Amino acid sequence: MRSRDHLMLPANARSDNRARTGVPDACANEAVFFPWNEHFEIGIVELDEQHQELFRILNRVAHQVAFAQDDAALRRAIDDLNDYAIYHFEAEESIWKRHLGDARVVGEHEKTHKRFSAKIDRLKSPLVSSDRVAVEELLSFLTKWIVEHIITADRRFGLMVSYVQSGDTLKSARQKADQEHASSIIYLRGVFSSLYEQMVRNVILLMTHVQKRRNTEEMNRKLAYQDSLTSLDNRAALTEKAKHILRVAAENDEQCSLFFIDIDNFKTINDSFGHHVGDIAINNVADKIRRFIRDSDVLCRLGGDDFVLLCYKMNAASAERVAKRLVNLVSRSFLHGKFDLTVTASVGVAVYPENAGSFEDLLKAADIAMHQSKSGGRGKYCFFCDEMQVKSDRKMLVIEAIRAALRTDRLRIVYQPKFSAATGEVTGAEALARLTDPRLGPVSPEEFIPIAEETGLIRPLGEWLLRRVAREAKFCIQQGLPLRALNVNVSMEQMKVPGFHELVRTILEESEVPGSFFRFEITETVATDADDQVLREIDRLCASGISLSMDDFGTGYSSLARLRRFKFREIKIDRSFVNGIGADLDDEAIIEATIAMAGKLGISVTAEGVETQLQRDFLRARGCMEMQGYLYSRPLSWGDFVRFLSTGVASAGTVSSEEDDSDVAQRVLHG
Repeated sequence: MRSRDHLMLPANARSDNRARTGVPDACANEAVFFPWNEHFEIGIVELDEQHQELFRILNRVAHQVAFAQDDAALRRAIDDLNDYAIYHFEAEESIWKRHLGDARVVGEHEKTHKRFSAKIDRLKSPLVSSDRVAVEELLSFLTKWIVEHIITADRRFGLMVSYVQSGDTLKSARQKADQEHASSIIYLRGVFSSLYEQMVRNVILLMTHVQKRRNTEEMNRKLAYQDSLTSLDNRAALTEKAKHILRVAAENDEQCSLFFIDIDNFKTINDSFGHHVGDIAINNVADKIRRFIRDSDVLCRLGGDDFVLLCYKMNAASAERVAKRLVNLVSRSFLHGKFDLTVTASVGVAVYPENAGSFEDLLKAADIAMHQSKSGGRGKYCFFCDEMQVKSDRKMLVIEAIRAALRTDRLRIVYQPKFSAATGEVTGAEALARLTDPRLGPVSPEEFIPIAEETGLIRPLGEWLLRRVAREAKFCIQQGLPLRALNVNVSMEQMKVPGFHELVRTILEESEVPGSFFRFEITETVATDADDQVLREIDRLCASGISLSMDDFGTGYSSLARLRRFKFREIKIDRSFVNGIGADLDDEAIIEATIAMAGKLGISVTAEGVETQLQRDFLRARGCMEMQGYLYSRPLSWGDFVRFLSTGVASAGTVSSEEDDSDVAQRVLHG
């Protein structure tokens, strides 16, 4: 084809084009899906530049389709292409009219361009970047039109202009152009139509791949930052958002309030109705809170039955109103089948920056306050205060003391003898764990036993106690000491572990002590709240010869049916009633009724905390069979206990922690 470099639009037209469309040069970081080909050149430099610009914008559209997948950005790219195409049409038609001289020649060209814009508007209006069919139709149309526009209309008109410029008439120029164009159009269409159709398919395949990758990334993001049950934020999302919120609050001198929400007795729902009902309850609570909070608040399911709500720009006064509302919201019942279920929540509140300066400390403070609210009863809220931190720190020290004592064998056992009310003889003893820590000193069992139960440490502690008591019971039996039985306290947490009875049986077999030598003390709470698992463990323990004692009788809500179900051999009257003897007629009446009831059921009665002769005489007169308390003996170290069994006299000394218990016992027995 002959050169047509002289047919150029003025330079200001090119710069004007950039100003009108706002289309920059092709970005270096955008992929080239539709490359420019030298066969597209018609020899008119200005038009060839414009054709290349059309390809650059087309590539920008394809880039949005394949990678960005943003509806607004895709529409802007299409608008840019349409605007530039209109400008290009006008520039071309100006050239054709000027050089061909007959406006009718370009009339069909103008109609084609109008149809192009109308088609783009129709395809663009409902366009969604994720709609593969619609996007493919649009991209196919744009690509096919640009290629057809260049290799057919523009190439033909370019030839006509060239022949007219060479001296041919318009009619002759048209005939020559049509003839030359016809000789190559079939080849060009065949090559470029199939080539660019494949390129369109490649873009769509890439778009599909990117969509799948992004869907996978979105799913992973949800897994990483979203709770799968409630679709709320999880701990990771809360941590990220909370740190940002607190940073903004610090910069603007604002307060924030964090609420730690825990569903009360949630395990009861799971155990009674199944975990699927527990999940329904969790979602029910989540929906109630979600509908209540502001858009700016962050609600998270921390895990299990715990939720956290973080509120920006909220002081303590506002937080108290919110806490009250949260407690009331959660407490509303919901129907599940024929059951009208009601859950309650305990809420702990901490305020930033008064209670903590970081998210981690704020969360910890709210957690401490939540546990404080639980200790005061269910369905309440509590604000964090410094005294709670002191208690929490003490609790952590006790936890570490228990763990250290288990590791280093610093736990000790003391024995409090039981005596026959009629003869004063030793009938047995209760084994009690004692803890002394280098930092804390002696730690009361009233303090460390509940903490051990709460943290699960009661399981290894209880196993240690059973093994040690079994070993020392074997010693008493071998030495023929006057000891009929040993009482050992067992908690609900121990019996919840499947196979607890197997552990006990193994310990009995290893120590060669019969099960009948032991009496396991359980509280009224265990008897009242025992589920099927615990009941099975208790039945298996009894089958091995171990008898049961109900500890602290009268302080809970046990029923006569429970007394019969567990086949208790002993009831221990709590010291709080014994203390009322001679001072409280109600306490005396309860004791008399308990002894009378136990006598009818054939159950032995032991009174705890007997410290005065008045108490002893009252209990003996009412038929109490056994007594235990400081009037008879304080809890004795192992060496003192062996001496007491041997001589009937308890030493005031203590057993050195540096000596082995069995060595001490041998020394006591043999001088």
